[in-house]
Amino acid sequence: MNLLESVQHVAHDSVRQITQRKKEWNFSKKKTSLDVVNHVFRVLTQEDAIQEHLDAAQAMTRCQHESGGWGEFSNDPEDKIREAAFCVRNLVRANRRFRNPDVAESVRRGVRYLLQKQMPDGSWFDPLWGQSDATSISLGALIFARHERIFESETHSAVERGIQFAAGMQSEDGGWYDPRFKQEVRLSPVAWTAHILPKVVVYRGESETSRKGLRLLAQNIGENGAWDKDDVDHTCDAGRALILGCIVLQERAYSPLIEQAIAWLLQARNSDGLWGPKPGARSNLLMSCDVFDTFQKYRLYLREQRLTREQLLDRYDDF
Repeated sequence: MNLLESVQHVAHDSVRQITQRKKEWNFSKKKTSLDVVNHVFRVLTQEDAIQEHLDAAQAMTRCQHESGGWGEFSNDPEDKIREAAFCVRNLVRANRRFRNPDVAESVRRGVRYLLQKQMPDGSWFDPLWGQSDATSISLGALIFARHERIFESETHSAVERGIQFAAGMQSEDGGWYDPRFKQEVRLSPVAWTAHILPKVVVYRGESETSRKGLRLLAQNIGENGAWDKDDVDHTCDAGRALILGCIVLQERAYSPLIEQAIAWLLQARNSDGLWGPKPGARSNLLMSCDVFDTFQKYRLYLREQRLTREQLLDRYDDF
C-alpha cells in the first residue's frame, strides 16, 4: 500500500479499535478520564460515527458542574479550565449530529463558564495544564461556539482578546513556550507552538505570526520525520499544525515534511494496532486517538487544495 492507502486503512480501523475499548471511555467506571473521552469523541466525530454514542455524550453532560465547568475526571469535584474547554469543543461539534436539546444546553452553560473564566489579559489559566494549553483549547472551543452563534457577540469579543494575547506570546524565533507548565517539563520549541498556532491560523489567516510559527515547526523536525526525539504526541501536534497551516494558507512547501511525519507515525505503530508515547512503548488509547486524529487531518489535506476559514468551520469538525 502507498502512504495514503495505509493512512486510510488505519483511519477506517480507528472506530473498531475505539469501540473494542469502550470500557475505557463510556463512563461505566466511577472515575473516567475526560481527557480520554474527549480524544475519543474527536476521532468518532470526524469519522461520522459519533451519532451512535449519544449515551456517552449525555453522560458527559451529567458530569458537568453547577458552575458549567468540568473536572479532569468524571467524579472530580473541582473545575479544570482545559478539560472544560475540551468538553465544550467536542459537544459543540458532536451536537451537529445529535441536535439534542440537553447537549445544546450543556454547551451553552460550558461556553458561559469559559467566558467568565477569561483573564483580563485575554488568557485562561489551568493549575495543572498551565496558561498556554488552557488558552489554546479555550480559544478552539469559543471559535467553534461563535461560528454556531452561541452567545455570538460575547464569544467574538473573547476570541479577539484571546488571539491578541496568544499572538503577543510568540517568541522572536516564532515559537510559543510555557516554562510554568507543571505536569511535565516542556521547553520544546514545538510543544506549545503546535497547540496555539492553529488557532491563530484559523482566526487570522495570512499573517507574519502564522508564517513564523510554521517555519519554526519545519526547522525542528528530525531527519526521520519525528519531532522532539521520537515523541509521538509532539509529532502528532506539530504535524497537524503544519497540515492546517498549509490548507488555510495554501502553502505546499511543507508537503514533504508532512509526508515524512505521517510515514514515521505509521512505522511507530505497535503490533496491537495502537501507539504509545514512544515507538515500542506500551500502547494507550489516548495516544492512539491522537494519531488517528492526525491521519484524519492528513486525509483532509490531500482531499482539499484550499479551504477558507469559514469553510473549515462549516464543513469539518476539528482543527
